[in-house]
Amino acid sequence: MFSADFASRLKAIRKKLKLTQQGLADSLSEKQTKIKDIETSKQRVSPEFAYKVEKLYNIDFKWLLTGEGDMFRGKMDEDYIEIPVFCEVECSTDPCCYIDNKHPTDYINMSKTLLKQINANITTSHIIKVRGDSMEPVILDRDKVLADSSKKQLLNNKIYIIRVEDTLMVKRLQKLPKGIINVISENKKYNSYTLKPDEDNYEVCAQVLWLSRDMN
Repeated sequence: MFSADFASRLKAIRKKLKLTQQGLADSLSEKQTKIKDIETSKQRVSPEFAYKVEKLYNIDFKWLLTGEGDMFRGKMDEDYIEIPVFCEVECSTDPCCYIDNKHPTDYINMSKTLLKQINANITTSHIIKVRGDSMEPVILDRDKVLADSSKKQLLNNKIYIIRVEDTLMVKRLQKLPKGIINVISENKKYNSYTLKPDEDNYEVCAQVLWLSRDMN
């Protein structure tokens, strides 16, 4: 179904979007090695992969199949924006800080339409790579999450990036009486604990709104 020229067209899409192979892989929930193998014609392209590229990046499917016509349906620049990717955040207890880090490790082009659908602020949203197993099965090790640092007001039972002392982590937060917060790990082998506003040094940094997962 897909000719060898698909490899060159996929690379052209990536270059047009100013994405690295890793950045494209992250946005498609694929491995970087798969993107590399497709671009070098070492791996055949499945219809499912092609449809995912078409849908996510508003690619004209006829152009994707044949190279005929325009690459994008409509104007690509009007609907896509670069979202910065910052360092890894642990779903455990190891310290990490992405909000104070002024230098993103990469950028992912995301649809403004999608960001609007998940109620994300374009200027304050970041992609963060997650490590650890304490939020499984909801968030897995090496998932990428989109967090909005303008959304610090606590909504009950939502997932947030939270800083406790010098440690930054991903947790589900539950509001309790008197301003107390219950910090919950989805993985039942980790115990929940509470934070008291007058006794503990903590900050709700950003709400997690979306995630990307490698399905391989």
